[in-house]
Amino acid sequence: MFGLVCSAWFVLSVLAGSTTSHCTVTFPENKKGVGIYNVTFNNVHYCEYLGVRYATSARFRDPVLYKPKNHEQYNREGSICPQMNELSYADAINGDEDCLFLNIYGPQYDSKKAGFGGFPVLVFIHGGSFQLGSASFEFSGADLLVEKETIVISVNYRLNVLGFLHYPPYNITGNYGLKDQQAAMMWINQYVKFFGGDPNRVTLMGQSAGAAAVSYHLYSDRSRGLFQQAALLSGSFLAPWAYTYRPEYFAEQYFKATGITSLQQLYDRNASDLIMLNDWIGSYYFSRFITWTLPTSEADDDPNPFFTASPQEMSIRKRALDVPLLVGKTLLEYETAMLYHSTPTQRINVPNRWSQKVWDKLISYIDVNVQQFKEKGLIANQREFTIKASNNFNLNFPLEHSIDQLVAKGHTAPIFLYRFDFDGKFGMYKNDVIKSQLIDTRYGAVHGDDLGYIFNPYILREALNRKKNYQKEWKVHDRMSEVVANFVKFGFI
Repeated sequence: MFGLVCSAWFVLSVLAGSTTSHCTVTFPENKKGVGIYNVTFNNVHYCEYLGVRYATSARFRDPVLYKPKNHEQYNREGSICPQMNELSYADAINGDEDCLFLNIYGPQYDSKKAGFGGFPVLVFIHGGSFQLGSASFEFSGADLLVEKETIVISVNYRLNVLGFLHYPPYNITGNYGLKDQQAAMMWINQYVKFFGGDPNRVTLMGQSAGAAAVSYHLYSDRSRGLFQQAALLSGSFLAPWAYTYRPEYFAEQYFKATGITSLQQLYDRNASDLIMLNDWIGSYYFSRFITWTLPTSEADDDPNPFFTASPQEMSIRKRALDVPLLVGKTLLEYETAMLYHSTPTQRINVPNRWSQKVWDKLISYIDVNVQQFKEKGLIANQREFTIKASNNFNLNFPLEHSIDQLVAKGHTAPIFLYRFDFDGKFGMYKNDVIKSQLIDTRYGAVHGDDLGYIFNPYILREALNRKKNYQKEWKVHDRMSEVVANFVKFGFI
């Protein structure tokens, strides 16, 4: 029976996964693009458009919006942006600099139907510490969201040195990854209607670093009008890993280590060398590894600054875009996978150069608290304290403080909060990505596990072939996709 079910599902996918007139897009000037006619795992037909170019870019330059040509073929994904192959722990670089693509998944529709104004649109910004990830890494499809009449779009953007190097002496302003995301939203605003989407009903959602990016867009004047709702999952721009205070210092250290002495040498090196050489430069903030190639403030007189103040300054002094928000986190986040350090060692990426006396006082304060917590039975040892503190410093406090700051500045649109606890087999991170790093088997979802219940599970075929073994997972998947779809469609959950 298992073989029959598996074969039937495979044949159905092959037959449906074809380019036909059902998924032909007609742009202005009668230019056409062709996608893939497919079916969801519930046998509902839909269209997917893969490898849709939204912009072009030269190295260390702002993206240039792309105008679709005739006979565009959207039948395979575009290249991911250059990055370390961290998941395989191999010293290898994947991707290509020609990488500004997005993928679109949408219901079938009749544009001539009376009253049809377009489906609501969910734009997903992937995580990965601004160093890795792609439009497809954490994204195995969005079948249930599409069935619930939502268009889902996932986006590539530049990463690492190529996306976030900031060095004004070379006229490298940085934040290119954020500007790529903004270019994608501009492209979507202009062209999504031809895919059946409503450009006035766009929800921008990000997870982890993607959520931090969404925070930046909420405060960016340049992003206003490009989305009408936002969702932040397990991340905020107030997190210490989402912003670098001393980009020029780090860039100079990088240049010294790599022997780069001119802008021309930066252009002459291939992307693999630039990223591989950057991999050694990093630091820890209460056990979370971060690098220096992160979003940072640009100068007011830069030609096209994305933002010019720190996240802390923006959250205090500036009012964010007043739109409905969905904010989520998981029960454990990184509590069960903190293996890096047992004490805080980050001493450079802070708002000001704290003296050694300040750090000594901080460490002494932590030691006192560790002892008190141990005596009260709240923790077993210093490692447990560091793990809990790390979760608070890196995820819980920044996310909650972001909401506090929004409310303090007069945010009036509704804000919905969820905590995802369910510990099931669709959680890709706990069951696969960080499985080898887990230090206990406590019940609860970890960082990123909720994505497996919003989008297609990473073990989709296995879960379909053995549905009885995944009954709870399917129920939670249906509920989580409903929560997100309701928010995207109606602005509430």
